[in-house]
Amino acid sequence: MIPKELAEKEIQKWLDFKKVSQTKRKDKKDAINVLVNAITDGNLVLTDNLLLEQTLNFPLGKDTKITKLVYKNRLSVAEIQQETSNMASTDVYAMIGAYIACLTEQPKAIVFLLDTEDYSIAQSIASFFI
Repeated sequence: MIPKELAEKEIQKWLDFKKVSQTKRKDKKDAINVLVNAITDGNLVLTDNLLLEQTLNFPLGKDTKITKLVYKNRLSVAEIQQETSNMASTDVYAMIGAYIACLTEQPKAIVFLLDTEDYSIAQSIASFFI
């Protein structure tokens, strides 16, 4: 288990690297708490390259297990547009899933198989890109 103070520093380092404003940090306080808790529980790590790496509580797949998701630090509008084309903007789960797919370079079909515990962490990360 990682001490909460260290987990908070890791998330602040990631947010600083992403240049997330203080206003957005206040607005996303709940998402930040989810990420801090994920680090303290050992489900999330900030790598030396400042990438977030999530260890899944419930690995995906039968033959080839997906046990981790690694999140990119940046997304282009083109990447988002490619994943969200032909998608209703009112379908919140589909939109968030598309962002997670872009960030992890995993197919949307895989993202939608995430357990709700794992999805909660993924959703919190994606919220900083929306």
